[in-house]
Amino acid sequence: MIKIVSTRGIAEIILLFCIVMGVGFSMAYGAIVTSKVSIINSSLLSPQFTDFAYIIDLAIFGTLLMIALRRHHSKTVFFRILEFIVVGFTSFFVFLVFYNLIIPGNVGGVISLPGKVGYAISLPVTPGADLVYAFSIISAIFLMAFKELHPRAKDLATMMSSIGVGILLGISFPFLYAMAILAIVAVYDYISIFMTKVIVSFDKALISMNIAFLISVADIEAIPRGYFGKKEEDSYEEYLIRSHEAEKPEFNRIIKEGKLPVVSQVSLGEGDLSLPLMAAISAYYTYTNYTFAWIIILGGVLGIVLTMLLLKIYKKPLPAIPPLFAFISIAGGIGYLVTGMGIGQVSLAFVAFAAIILYLTFRALLSEAYAGKKAEKRTWLLMRSRKA
Repeated sequence: MIKIVSTRGIAEIILLFCIVMGVGFSMAYGAIVTSKVSIINSSLLSPQFTDFAYIIDLAIFGTLLMIALRRHHSKTVFFRILEFIVVGFTSFFVFLVFYNLIIPGNVGGVISLPGKVGYAISLPVTPGADLVYAFSIISAIFLMAFKELHPRAKDLATMMSSIGVGILLGISFPFLYAMAILAIVAVYDYISIFMTKVIVSFDKALISMNIAFLISVADIEAIPRGYFGKKEEDSYEEYLIRSHEAEKPEFNRIIKEGKLPVVSQVSLGEGDLSLPLMAAISAYYTYTNYTFAWIIILGGVLGIVLTMLLLKIYKKPLPAIPPLFAFISIAGGIGYLVTGMGIGQVSLAFVAFAAIILYLTFRALLSEAYAGKKAEKRTWLLMRSRKA
């Protein structure tokens, strides 16, 4: 099977990643410096949101149960329910922060606990607060309805949800705790991509159902004949005919031009967007150091650039969190030294973790690439023997 990864697709994914990081951090920064972050804490501590969290847990459990039982129709329904609850819940907090920043007079009772930021102990009761809550709920519902009516809005819903998750986690965990979470997810991501392959099939299911848990960029490239080997082109043409893809108008038009139509699709999961944002927000919320936070953001951007370059070269499903964690760790080590906030041992530990993660990722990637070439050669020899 011929696979390509278009440069335009990679550029769009990197751009969307940067938008999530920039918008998410800017909103969190505004909420922190104006003490509006207290309204998020008050919401999370309210009994209503505690009950709502139980509903989310039940939805997640039900979805996992359907996956385990492999009841595909029921699984689709549960995915839809889970999407509506999770994306609606997290996007609500994005709108909550946004409206809090633009509508004055909406902060309720706040007391100062140990630390640099106060925490609210009751829901706001001012007219402005009521307006904020109403606008936030209506906006979250409108976002989900808009996504259902316009499937292409899936990426927008995913980005909004990722910003919400990043803000919620970023203000909930100190920076080193956030890095520990990122490390755990990096290990899980590595195992689920290179070893169990579970995330690969999971992402394909999400794409086919248009679920807002990842962003995707897809387009059809017209590749000149002779660009690939003859055996690859012959095999791909047989696939186009067998799968009836060649009958599609856009495919048929390219074939008549004497070229090969090849689909390029690049996807990035919600965790790949929200967890780097969590690290950046947590960095500022913990140390209130603007320079340190932006060094973390730069590390995340470099991490996603490396991931996309590896995807372009090897054309294999890749775990994005390990490279992201590696470069954010390097950025953290550099940030501690530049800002003078940490000791040398901490910086060296971050760099050591990054080196281990990058080594394991490159090793697994090269191993898969070698195994893939051997499999393609065996397939070609088998097809040749059958024709003979």
